[in-house]
Amino acid sequence: DNAVNELASDMGWTTGGVKSEDGMKGKKAFTDRHQLPIVNKRIDDEVVNGRSTLWDKIVSELNDGEDVELIIEFKQSPNGASSGAHAVTVVGANNLNRRQNIVVHDPATPPNREEGYTIDRNGQVVGYSKKAYVSFIISESATTTPQ
Repeated sequence: DNAVNELASDMGWTTGGVKSEDGMKGKKAFTDRHQLPIVNKRIDDEVVNGRSTLWDKIVSELNDGEDVELIIEFKQSPNGASSGAHAVTVVGANNLNRRQNIVVHDPATPPNREEGYTIDRNGQVVGYSKKAYVSFIISESATTTPQ
């Protein structure tokens, strides 16, 4: 519990959650202080020809053996103001029936339950309990030396 509390403090966690911009800074501070052999990369969404590229990036990171966290923002449109955010761990991705699907472990759901969502062309997370859009992902890579 001490490590969890320390990481929460580094990330500026409150009962309202963690601000998206503080999550990466907190992760870096924690891994640097403990000299953990982990590199955290922020990978932003881009829309090319009217299509979000983040699903392709998620698949690429998973195929490279990376741990992937998906940062979801609650907002009414892709460029709208965010009323909050949530992080989930991506454990799988597939393209079924021309739909880009992800499978996640969500700390807000009961234990041992996976959730499946579709990410549409503009980055909306379809199937989530609120209107939500993908903001960015954090890819965590193991290294041979502490960073």
